[in-house]
Amino acid sequence: MVSLAMARGRLALGSIGVAVTAALVLSGCTAAQVSNAQGAERPSSSDPIRIGVAVPLSGPAARTGALMKNGAELRAAEINEAGGVDGRMIELFVEDDANNPNEAVTLVNLMDERGVLGLIGAASSPVALAQAGPVEASGIPEMVVAASDAISSPFQYQINPPDSEQILGLIAFAEDRGFSRIAIMTDTGAYGTGSKAALDRMLPEAGLEIVGDATFEPGASNLTPQLSKLRDSDPDLIAMFTFGSPYAAAMQGLQQIQWSVPVFGNVSSSDPSVGVVAGAAADGLFFQQGLDDEKPEAQAFIDVWSAKHPDEDPDFVAAMAYDAVSVFAMAVEAGATTREQVQAWLLKNVVPGLATGRVDSAWDLPSHRALKGADLSYFVWTDGVPERVAE
Repeated sequence: MVSLAMARGRLALGSIGVAVTAALVLSGCTAAQVSNAQGAERPSSSDPIRIGVAVPLSGPAARTGALMKNGAELRAAEINEAGGVDGRMIELFVEDDANNPNEAVTLVNLMDERGVLGLIGAASSPVALAQAGPVEASGIPEMVVAASDAISSPFQYQINPPDSEQILGLIAFAEDRGFSRIAIMTDTGAYGTGSKAALDRMLPEAGLEIVGDATFEPGASNLTPQLSKLRDSDPDLIAMFTFGSPYAAAMQGLQQIQWSVPVFGNVSSSDPSVGVVAGAAADGLFFQQGLDDEKPEAQAFIDVWSAKHPDEDPDFVAAMAYDAVSVFAMAVEAGATTREQVQAWLLKNVVPGLATGRVDSAWDLPSHRALKGADLSYFVWTDGVPERVAE
């Protein structure tokens, strides 16, 4: 068997074969058991390993989609340069879903026709929820970035910690630092609405007081009216759950009205564009993310990403897609040759040694929530650059 050692010997992860062995030990099964239980012969070395990548490459979420695409392509290229999996090359089918649920469903059907073993996509909750039925009907395991707690398909694996896990991180942050009066800011889209419902429930349960709330349209560029309203409620922390440009707009708005209050955002607030747009105004925006350069595998990803994309900061979203390709490759190396076998492998394995998460983190695939809030580290924007917060 050709080991899936990281290409060029630059990365600290070692071979995928080693990670597969560790994952199989954790699950109590062997590669032979995974393969023999399905009774399928392994394909020849000329058969590619087809993986679908259906992400938004146009529209407001295009940056997220581009990061996912680039992360997946980077890992596929590394594996192929190292000889593939049993000599089989990874072939990615990249399509633009424009973050449109209807288009995303059409692409599931297209990926089904192309014979992909797995799918990487669903950058938003409406897309993931729309795809739930089609991926189950076609039997395609899907790695999704969408974070809604409503996602529950047995064929969808949330590789981004869901809302409730991120809110647990917010609660721990507030408790550790003595914050008790919380104001909530969420968008009026499906993601923000779901997040607000979870915040309204979980914060009081944790003994935190919600003193005010404000909403805004997705992609809003001026949030000074909402911030002025919240200032009257005198919070000691703002919890903001949205995605994209509103994070920069909020921090710029705070600067404009000369209000100094810390803001805690979801993982989307780690987007490098926040620092580019808001600059020093982003100071005081705290968040969690799972790309921690104190983890050797994360630093290795950062190094190889920076070499390939010198003008693009390494990002958690890109690292999740990178790891998703690794996981599908592990399943194939362990003997999975069909979608059914890949799904069976995912349901049995906990996978350590990936780029995302803390040093001791592993992707908990059987739970369908690969990373938990406890797998994330705290960061804060400082002079337009995210810095890790000492814990």
